[in-house]
Amino acid sequence: MIINKNKLFEKYIGDQKFFDDEVKNRQINFLALHHTQANSVNEAIDFYKQHGVSPHYLIDIFGQIFLLVDEQYIAFHAGCSYWRKTEVLNNSSIGIEFLSRNPYEIGFSKNQIDSGLFLCIELIKKYDIKPYNIVGHSDIAYFSDTKLLGRKDDPSHLFDWQFLAKNGVGIFHEVDLEKDVELFRFGQRDQKIGHLKQYLREFGYLVTNFDEIFDEEMIFLVQAFNRRFNPKKFVQNSEIWYLSCDLILQDLLKRCY
Repeated sequence: MIINKNKLFEKYIGDQKFFDDEVKNRQINFLALHHTQANSVNEAIDFYKQHGVSPHYLIDIFGQIFLLVDEQYIAFHAGCSYWRKTEVLNNSSIGIEFLSRNPYEIGFSKNQIDSGLFLCIELIKKYDIKPYNIVGHSDIAYFSDTKLLGRKDDPSHLFDWQFLAKNGVGIFHEVDLEKDVELFRFGQRDQKIGHLKQYLREFGYLVTNFDEIFDEEMIFLVQAFNRRFNPKKFVQNSEIWYLSCDLILQDLLKRCY
């Protein structure tokens, strides 16, 4: 696999800075996976420049891997972010973007998922990254004013997390539930909802309110969780917590230890 080490980003363009100065011995604990909706690599790069953001790597639909920012630099890909008691994941993560013309309908090609697998395995070996610290942008991105998730929705529900996990990258569940039932939805009050929030926090998500109400924060948590771990239910109704969600979360927690 050839990584294209093109100088696609300059350190400064005008007065705009696209990544921080080199950090010697930067501690890398996370891989953050994203999608970029664009028709080409050049279009994606124009988008990054326009918005003042930068991933370390970009993988196009043909599986070509582009190194945009060297790993020893802090790239601007995660923004306001939290995972497993760590804030500002830009400081301790590698950002990987998957290019897609339409990530919500077309999704991602086999070539680029295979390339993503190759790249992630190399980075996992290099930095000893734990499976539960390989995250999607939607898992970690929150609004700075409200502390609620939902600021980002990438990679979309069509991203194949299960394939990556089966091949040694990240974490996924092995729950197979044919008959499913709804457990909780917005506005409900139940002691189990308080416990559920504690479990989601234990797994890694940002949770600030641990009462027994299925509140707005819980809506965003369920959307992020279902998008990644229960995509069929995400499509059916992204704002409901199902029995399958319960079983999946318990399975995931066991895999973290």
